[in-house]
Amino acid sequence: MRVLHWYPNFLGGGGVANAVLGLAKAQAELGIKVAIACAELRSQPLYQPMEAPEGVQLLSWKPTWKVQMGAVTLRGIGKSSRVAFSKFGPSVVHIHGEFNPDNLWVPLLFPRACLVLSPHGAFHPVALRKSRVLFKRFYIALADRLLYRHLCAFHALSPAEAEHIQDVFGSRTVYVVPQGPSPYVYISPEEETELVQGRRQADDIRLIFVGRLDLYTKGLDILLEAFAEAVRTIRRPVSLTLVGPDWKGSIEILKQKIREMGLDSKVAFTGPVTGTQVRKFLAQSDLYVHLSRHEGFPSSVSEALVLGKPSILSSAIGTVSYADIAGLASVKVVPPDKHHAAKAMIEAIEDLPQLKVKSEQCLERVREFFDWHEIAKQHVDLYKRFASRS
Repeated sequence: MRVLHWYPNFLGGGGVANAVLGLAKAQAELGIKVAIACAELRSQPLYQPMEAPEGVQLLSWKPTWKVQMGAVTLRGIGKSSRVAFSKFGPSVVHIHGEFNPDNLWVPLLFPRACLVLSPHGAFHPVALRKSRVLFKRFYIALADRLLYRHLCAFHALSPAEAEHIQDVFGSRTVYVVPQGPSPYVYISPEEETELVQGRRQADDIRLIFVGRLDLYTKGLDILLEAFAEAVRTIRRPVSLTLVGPDWKGSIEILKQKIREMGLDSKVAFTGPVTGTQVRKFLAQSDLYVHLSRHEGFPSSVSEALVLGKPSILSSAIGTVSYADIAGLASVKVVPPDKHHAAKAMIEAIEDLPQLKVKSEQCLERVREFFDWHEIAKQHVDLYKRFASRS
């Protein structure tokens, strides 16, 4: 079997790129011939340079032409790149991300391959209606003719995302498999010593959020308001660190809110950081908080959980649609509103020693759930089943 992961924006980094990297790496370690196809980019990657791991071939193409359509681009693929794709000869092409016109090339380039599409949350009902609505409707109608009818299956990252896909496409084949943490962040059991050495022995309580600072989607206004309410109640020193890059000017709005709430000394921003730095910030924290209004499967949530962090998570995050995650004793699932979140913060801080013990007790189970090798095996088994049908 030869598997090609098609993600044109891979070299730009970010959550989807890290997910592609983790899956490709794990599949290669299973003995599968694996490649990643992507476009060459002039811009700098979001967090750190993206490179193909050992055993994974990187098939990058230099766009021969571009057609800009608002925030999206269709890029031409030259003859030499087409030859390289053909020479690799994938039996399965796994497409990642959607509303990317470059994806429409795939059925033309690989007419005999089994095609699988991971939308990575693109068909969430809120995502479909909150921006570029007419473009998304047009794209879905066009892609239904040029791409979707050629798919062997859609891949959903969670039970919630499977429902979102079926709401749009009806009875199309959809399978559900989670994704693991970023390979740049995850601490393997063999590296546990580093994490243990990084833990603090201090009286102050440190809360942390990791991700792009998208005020609305990530619910960062809810997070600040809930944190302010918790600070007024908790007697111990408490701080909040927001780890990640600005998103469309959200950071200035957040800083203004922080000043208005009198939280200047209690909230810190790190800006964009590498995966290794994310690991260190998580190791130095006590409680992970993620209160998105809507989100598919944020990698930072799985990273916090596999690093043993008690967590407060929004019920609108696809990850918690898995009973295995929502039912963890170290996880509090709350609606994305400030009062429920503040109550959860106060309870978690007051019960923090017990929550940390519970987190340690379920850590092995969590790591098994997010283990890239087990995830890779599930995908490969399903690829084989779909390919035999097609």
